[in-house]
Amino acid sequence: DIVSEKEAANAIYKEGLLLSGTEPSEISTTLMALPSLFADSFESFHMFTEALEDMLDRDPGEVSEHVMLASFHPLFEYEGLEGEERVLSYEKRSPVPIVNLLRTQVVDRHIDSGFSVEASQAKIEETLHSKGLHVVESKFAELAPIKGSVAEWFSPEHETDVPDPFA
Repeated sequence: DIVSEKEAANAIYKEGLLLSGTEPSEISTTLMALPSLFADSFESFHMFTEALEDMLDRDPGEVSEHVMLASFHPLFEYEGLEGEERVLSYEKRSPVPIVNLLRTQVVDRHIDSGFSVEASQAKIEETLHSKGLHVVESKFAELAPIKGSVAEWFSPEHETDVPDPFA
């Protein structure tokens, strides 16, 4: 279990190196769940992910060229949303803090093939609005028990054939 910001940054960077050096057909993206860090502070998580972005921007190596980050947090809130519009914040929420490492090559390929970020965003917003804030809030609340068990997902009895980037 990752318990410090330094451990998290190192693990994310190492995963970025793994993605950079592996064919997209083998590993396309990575979700790095951080259940022991930042769960109660979106501000701290946001500062951490900004620092990660800065680190990648300064990196002269392959990680900065091949990997982009997306982040999700249980307390994410878009500023200025009121009433039913607050449902839109659930687009960037997750049961625990998560950093998603995306291959820029894969994202670019999807966009080149006609994938529209704007259309996807519109569909997400339409879906959230159609469900409504009360339904989305209650469904998200049902995920709360997952928070305590995320670390179990990474225990040895749940290992898969995915290569261990820290070996």
